[in-house]
Amino acid sequence: MKKTGITILLVLAGTLLSSAQKKYVGLELAGTSGLSGISFDSRFSETSKLGYKVGISYGFEKNEGVSHWYFSPVKAYYPQNGQRCNYFSIPMNVHYLLGKQKNFLETALGLSLFATDYDFKKDERIGYFPYARFAYRHESAAKPLLFSIGIDIPFRTPGSGLGYSVGFMPAISLGYKL
Repeated sequence: MKKTGITILLVLAGTLLSSAQKKYVGLELAGTSGLSGISFDSRFSETSKLGYKVGISYGFEKNEGVSHWYFSPVKAYYPQNGQRCNYFSIPMNVHYLLGKQKNFLETALGLSLFATDYDFKKDERIGYFPYARFAYRHESAAKPLLFSIGIDIPFRTPGSGLGYSVGFMPAISLGYKL
């Protein structure tokens, strides 16, 4: 399964160099990106509704006694009081847009490669998890802007390295057309 993830990464990285017309660079908030991330979003051609997104992101989990902050889709250990778990990832997906002109239902299947770094134990994890995405997407015709709000659904597969899935995770994307 890890070979499949690497193959998908290489294919998507190669398509970044293609001549797709609609390209966006964006800010990702929550979802499979954890706390936040940046992404590159493009279609395979100017008229195609089929596209892809590749990004880098950061999230964390921290326990502060009464408050437990959780900005990561990966949860392997519960941090003790005052401890933190950092999460770095490369989320990527292939999406299809249903709709016309500027308002779309974005449906996507993706894979997120991740690494975790715990400040309270000498255990780091590298893994991946597949996910689905369903979102409302608006691409402004008058301005070079993109807005998307939806739900990311990570799921555990054998060998994925994901302790367990969070389930439904809200996600927001803001993009600027290049």
